[in-house]
Amino acid sequence: MTLDLQELKKMHEKAYLAGQVTRERAADDMCFYFITQWNEQLLSDSQLAYRGEFNILKKAGRQILADLSENEVTVDFEPVDETRDDAADLIDGLYRTDDNANTSINSYEVAKQETVVCGVGAWLLYTRYESNRSGNKKQVIDRMPLHEANNCVYWDPGAKLLDKSDADYVSVLVPYSEDGYKKLVKELTGEDVDNVAESFKQPEHSYSFPWYATGKTVYVVKFFHRERVTVKILTMMDPFGQTMELAESELAEVMDDLLDEGYTIEGDREVERWQVTEYIASGAEILDTRVIAGEHLPVVPCYGEHAYVEGEEHYEGVTRLAKDPQMLRNFQMSFLADIVSQSPREKPIFLQEQIAGFEDYYSMSGAENNFAYVLQNRKALDGSDLPIGPIATLPAPQVPPALAVSIDLSRQAVEDVANPGIPPPTLIFPARLCSPCNADLICSQWFTRSISSTPSVGMARSTHPWPLRSTMCRAKSK
Repeated sequence: MTLDLQELKKMHEKAYLAGQVTRERAADDMCFYFITQWNEQLLSDSQLAYRGEFNILKKAGRQILADLSENEVTVDFEPVDETRDDAADLIDGLYRTDDNANTSINSYEVAKQETVVCGVGAWLLYTRYESNRSGNKKQVIDRMPLHEANNCVYWDPGAKLLDKSDADYVSVLVPYSEDGYKKLVKELTGEDVDNVAESFKQPEHSYSFPWYATGKTVYVVKFFHRERVTVKILTMMDPFGQTMELAESELAEVMDDLLDEGYTIEGDREVERWQVTEYIASGAEILDTRVIAGEHLPVVPCYGEHAYVEGEEHYEGVTRLAKDPQMLRNFQMSFLADIVSQSPREKPIFLQEQIAGFEDYYSMSGAENNFAYVLQNRKALDGSDLPIGPIATLPAPQVPPALAVSIDLSRQAVEDVANPGIPPPTLIFPARLCSPCNADLICSQWFTRSISSTPSVGMARSTHPWPLRSTMCRAKSK
């Protein structure tokens, strides 16, 4: 079944409304961590003259990211047959070659950082052809980072599994400049366009922080939809009795070669499988539609703390719990700066008769007071002796004791978010299943299956905001 533009928009709107509150909070977390820690309400209500950012939250986030980098989850293929160790080592090498490509590393880093900050990240799997100088081509699986996954990736609201493998669709908003959009239309349709179409939909964004993007941006959707289809599988046999199975839809491309090699059709059967269709659309039209390889949606989500509360999906990163103590610290340090910069210094108090005629000596203070000495009168007008030196001192304002104590407490509160004080968990994924473990809510994983038409091989990575040890995904290979 092919979807039209209105059906795509309707399904996207359902996904948008299903998790809107959670995404708005996570969008606020992103702006708080990366852009500014003073939201519009604080800026309008605060009476402070100086409003600084004394960011210790980012230090905590960097520590978590460093711990994740030191304890990365790896994939190890083990043979079912003990005599096939060489095959397992070969698959290990092939997988790690693709996994260590620059785009893959970038995809993991972007997803990992956003997961730590706001609680969700994602990347996109896709296939492409690469060729060498001789012109030979081979198909490879590559990864593309999905920046702002919280704001731009919308899942089927009926999906409840952590890896979203039960979702029927996922909608990804991809931003383009005006020139980039025109180039995309040229690549997909072969047409030159003068006017830029409206965006498919606008992404989620923060409503609390004074952060406004500039420039014209067109959002194009990559909409992946899967459905059950019936496929006829043909059994082919060559003159030597060797058999192979081929889908009927793939037969037309290789029919001539198979006939030349003497293949004959020995039988057929019908099977049900998932078929994934990719739609690329603007707000005005569908630009391209194609069936992609594999039976799984090619978007891989990853989560920080994740739960369902009263039927609503909830996720959060390190920023959520550290936001309040960080804002308190900004208030405290800004108030302290106000005291230092605006409060009067300690000043001497003289009788008027003491400095009469010598006021210029006492008109300046601080660094501007460069006189080698100052003078004062010894006698009053009536001949009485005047005291030498100030008769009293106007004290400088003191820092409130509670402020000094609370500054240290707010710092400790932010650090406690990044260091929960519990032993790091040890996770081992079940062989071949590669499903998320049943650990408590501080633990979240994500995985994906290969999007090729071959049987899936699990790939797991961990989104722990805490150090891991001996974490390994072991997938069996034949």
